[in-house]
Amino acid sequence: MKALPILLLLCPLLAGAGVPPDLTLYDLDYHKAAALSDLKGSVVVVNFWATWCGPCRVELPLLQKIARAHAKEGVKILTVNLDDKAAKARTFIERQKLDLPVYRIAPEEVRRLDLVSIPVSMVFDKKGELIARWTGLDENFESKVSALIEELLRK
Repeated sequence: MKALPILLLLCPLLAGAGVPPDLTLYDLDYHKAAALSDLKGSVVVVNFWATWCGPCRVELPLLQKIARAHAKEGVKILTVNLDDKAAKARTFIERQKLDLPVYRIAPEEVRRLDLVSIPVSMVFDKKGELIARWTGLDENFESKVSALIEELLRK
């Protein structure tokens, strides 16, 4: 029953957990790049952000650190930029020296996912099921996400 303490720790994050939409991901030029369902078999973290979002600027380097820590385990950390112009995202990523994959989604997906405030982070298990979704930056973001990833990798 080791999972129980982690789930209790993450209880506020679990609102909205359930079956995820099958997101189509596009590169920054809106060329189809992948679908979330293509990543079944891996633990996946999807983070929605924009360059103008202060908490997003804090969260992205933490996600970079998490991605590097779990790279050998096949964990996928995806970021979805919500800026109106792709050039803003490219410039930001270059300046911050981030190497996380950056995607976009169709505007109707933003509405369907109810992304009214960012950052939004979602964690999916190896079956592709949404395990946790939360909005805003948590002061323990890195440790909570890492603990959840480790728990999901053990399953």
